[in-house]
Amino acid sequence: ALFAVYDGHRGTLCVEFVAKAFHGKLLKRLSANTDRSAWTDDAVSKMLAEICEEIDTEFLARSRTVVDGCTFAAALLTGTRLFVVWLGDVRCVVGQHQPGLEAAASLSLTEDHRAATPAEAERIKQAGGVVIDYGNGYAIVAHDGYEE
Repeated sequence: ALFAVYDGHRGTLCVEFVAKAFHGKLLKRLSANTDRSAWTDDAVSKMLAEICEEIDTEFLARSRTVVDGCTFAAALLTGTRLFVVWLGDVRCVVGQHQPGLEAAASLSLTEDHRAATPAEAERIKQAGGVVIDYGNGYAIVAHDGYEE
């Protein structure tokens, strides 16, 4: 089962592209190899990361000058294995049963990718991006050569 949430920022072009591309690429990759033993945890995690990188590259190649973007999270459940991939300040949380308690405890499966944090800003710069800091914890990610 696949569960995904896409959140567009400053327009719909990017979010629509990502939503269509992610599902299509995932289905194509999973269908290409029907040998279940090939889909180790590492192989699935690597595949999800590669799909995200491909989508980023393709979107920037087509729409480098648009201002919109998106955050997204997807959870792929295969039998008893759960894989989560996310981009941006989006959260994926599951409820975990606590014996003896009525309410489930929340368990976060993601950590926000916020450009205002030093570690994330450095990762963005290493990947060739630019962080535009507006102050007060508000920053955006842009490509090299971006002009407001």
